[in-house]
Formats: sequence, C-alpha cells, structure tokens
Amino acid sequence: MDNGITCIDVHTHRTKYIVVGYEKGQLALIDLNEFKKTLKLIKDHHKKPIVSVKFCDWAKEKPHI
Repeated sequence: MDNGITCIDVHTHRTKYIVVGYEKGQLALIDLNEFKKTLKLIKDHHKKPIVSVKFCDWAKEKPHI
C-alpha cells in the first residue's frame, strides 16, 4: 500500500462519521453506514502526511437521539 492511513477521528455526537488523514496528504469524510462511499475527499491541498485530525463543530449541537 503506497498511501496508508495516518490518523482517524470519530465525530463526538454523530459517531457514524469519521474523518481520515492519509500519508500523501488527503483527507476523507466517511459515513460508516456506507463505508465504501466517501462523502468528501480533499486531495490536492496538503502535500505532506496528515499527522492529526479533529472534528470541529461550528455550532453547539446536542446529539440527535
């Protein structure tokens, strides 16, 4: 494998969503219910490995139960 996963973060309230950082600088937002489908892929912004990722909510939300 030439582009390994370097970091993963799980959304605090919506635990079905993860963000994944890769060795070649890509970021991917993935819905674990549809794991084979990437919701958002950022691939041309970073040129170095992503060493840390963290979900950041702009608005204070309560979990949808």
